[in-house]
Amino acid sequence: MSNSSETWTIDALDETKEDIANIGYFIAETAGSEYYGERFIYTAETVLNSLKTWPLSHRKYSNEYDDNIRRIEIPGYKAAIIYKTYEDTLEAIAVMAFHTLQNPETYNKIISERVRIADKKMSR
Repeated sequence: MSNSSETWTIDALDETKEDIANIGYFIAETAGSEYYGERFIYTAETVLNSLKTWPLSHRKYSNEYDDNIRRIEIPGYKAAIIYKTYEDTLEAIAVMAFHTLQNPETYNKIISERVRIADKKMSR
């Protein structure tokens, strides 16, 4: 595995990009201003890009999953980026708002499905 301090390649599933857009849209609609939705999107992308260095320093997603699945919170929002590391690449597999944790079974099902998609993508 690559040294933690080296620069990693970052990729995101299409579903993850949709997560970011959908949460941004929800925030804009709720706040009544596109500015707030755009601000969320910018912040999420900034956090994602920050993972180029030290991605292994963030919390494991859950003890039920392998150590390569981690999460980083998006500052100022009740949301997190869930990602999986592969050698020197990390794949953002989901961006989830914490209100979805009301049903952990559904939340974990989504994460499991996204891990399968990422594993298939990375095996090509």
